[in-house]
Amino acid sequence: MSAAPPVARTPRIVVELRVAGGAPDLVELTVAPRREIVRVRAADVSAVPRACAAARAEAVARTEAAARTEGAAHAEAAARGPGVSILVELAVLLAAGTGAARQRLAELERAGRWIPPGLRYLGTPAGLAGLITDLRYVAGVDGVLLRPISITDVAGPLAIGTVPALEQLGVRIAPGAVRRLRPAAAPRRTVPAPRKEQPCPTPP
Repeated sequence: MSAAPPVARTPRIVVELRVAGGAPDLVELTVAPRREIVRVRAADVSAVPRACAAARAEAVARTEAAARTEGAAHAEAAARGPGVSILVELAVLLAAGTGAARQRLAELERAGRWIPPGLRYLGTPAGLAGLITDLRYVAGVDGVLLRPISITDVAGPLAIGTVPALEQLGVRIAPGAVRRLRPAAAPRRTVPAPRKEQPCPTPP
């Protein structure tokens, strides 16, 4: 089997890590221009091109409107383009196979876990890398915004499975990104040292 050709341009891959009760933490997984993010939500892969085209057209219109009202600086920006990253939202659950991922999803749904809406990927870490690079060739797509359905089920496989597969495809991973993906290690419990028994004083 021949090796897959490298991607022509690194897609922007952002991972949304949600902490209970806090704002989402966006981890930049790849080395790509950090422009304003425009999220695109699609029901399935076939709807992605149309949704991205609409989002880009809206961004262009907004930039051109700013150029008309705000002057020369914005006119120059309009000439360069909207200056945004069109990222497709992708809810992700990783496992050894599609069947295992679907089973885990069913468990989470029965437990009342909130599932991000829109496009989903349920499968292997390597398969996710392939889907991301496939989406990169869809007109108007700059990358993906990964939304783990369960961070404990996704962070590890993403770091040790998807990232190496992306690198083999020629995708440039940002320094330190993998470290931020790994779940925080449980705090180590310190065991108190045993007390030394003091010898009883000998009565005089």
